[in-house]
Amino acid sequence: MQSLLKSRKEKCDFITREKMERPKISATLPSIRKGDLENYLKNIRSQTYPRDKVEIVVAWGAKERIDDLQEKYDCRVIYDDTPDLEARRRIAAEHATGEWIFMASDDNFFPNPHLFEEMMDAVLTEHANAAECVWQYYDRKDYPINRYCALVGVYDPSVYYLRRQDHMQVCDRKWNLIGTVLKETDKYFKVKIKKDEVPTMGDQGILIRRKDVLIGNSGEALLHMDMCAELIENGRDEFIFMKDYFGHDCVRTKKQLLGKLKRNVDRFQEDGSSRKMNYEMSGKKMVMLGLTLGTFVIPLKDAIVGFCKIHDWAWFIHPVLCFQVACLYTWSTVKAKLKKSKS
Repeated sequence: MQSLLKSRKEKCDFITREKMERPKISATLPSIRKGDLENYLKNIRSQTYPRDKVEIVVAWGAKERIDDLQEKYDCRVIYDDTPDLEARRRIAAEHATGEWIFMASDDNFFPNPHLFEEMMDAVLTEHANAAECVWQYYDRKDYPINRYCALVGVYDPSVYYLRRQDHMQVCDRKWNLIGTVLKETDKYFKVKIKKDEVPTMGDQGILIRRKDVLIGNSGEALLHMDMCAELIENGRDEFIFMKDYFGHDCVRTKKQLLGKLKRNVDRFQEDGSSRKMNYEMSGKKMVMLGLTLGTFVIPLKDAIVGFCKIHDWAWFIHPVLCFQVACLYTWSTVKAKLKKSKS
């Protein structure tokens, strides 16, 4: 009897979703790499969401024109040579016309062709503020550093030990991130997030209302973590985490990953006081984080535990990367303090 009632309910829910009017989605992104961009456009156009309801807006920062891609994939291209990636991200969002925006990067891909439909069903049904995937796609044939990022669920190990990551390890199925689970289905977690524990969310494929993307971001740059922090501060604090995967061809070497982390931390040191998303730590907590990252013991233990779950030697990038990140962040902090004292 219960299975019959469940079947009827699922059928009713399906009919309701079919009758639900599909809002327009604007997939926005900054890009300068034609090859990566074409792969991304191809992936988005393979989504089963009604094609006439998906607008693609590209803030193109390279000198060459991409009229061929614009015509082939029916996308809007905003030519702007602003070197700041986050500034071009904002430009793309400002030119979008959809009620909802799907924010991602040109090195992202989404294996599930029904992702847009399932995300939109979830946010509308649950009256949530945004949706993103909870796992990074893991491929044993991928570069070791990309496999490591998917296995751990984060690119920056300091974020992992601060418990601010927005993606679970690929081997985890029970919710273990910050935030309170309000509801769980076979498709998603509905989570309430407090303003003092905002995860590093909003970059790798988030579906969010356009008006909320631009909220509080009146400057030149659109910083995804600040966007989410601003949203939560205004009481819009319920989010959907899809039980699904986003792909990210992040980097091919550890050196490239460290370069990205250096860029991020240097920017944070420059304008940290004006950022909505901040990692306020006591001196004791900062020292403990440094010891955790820099002494190999805990990262090595975590790598061994992970290896026991999924036998991949990429886990053992973790302790080495932790040490390098500790050195990188310490040096960046020292430079920032010296610069501040001189000025």
